[in-house]
Amino acid sequence: MPVGAYAKEALENSGYYESVSRSLLLAQNTRAALMTVELGEAELGIVYKTDALKSKKVKIIAEVPSKLHKVISYSYVLCKDAKNDSRGFYDYLATKEAWGIYTKNGFRRN
Repeated sequence: MPVGAYAKEALENSGYYESVSRSLLLAQNTRAALMTVELGEAELGIVYKTDALKSKKVKIIAEVPSKLHKVISYSYVLCKDAKNDSRGFYDYLATKEAWGIYTKNGFRRN
């Protein structure tokens, strides 16, 4: 689900959507929304935290409580016919070292 759908759901569930809906500028994706704020073309934006953390031009002023939208998750699977290199990478993704990288970049376990 795109970030815009999560944002709309959170705004609706918090009771703010109707009051702000006419002022919203819908971007094609979270990177475009972030760039719009970075360029000063919008005062605020709702983007994934992981994207906002990469920018030196924006400041995170609030986080949307996760109870206001569906769970955001990323999945990975291993194909039945995967080669050994793929299996090794798949196994690595669940290691403590990999989770250190995820955490450093703003991801967390649900």
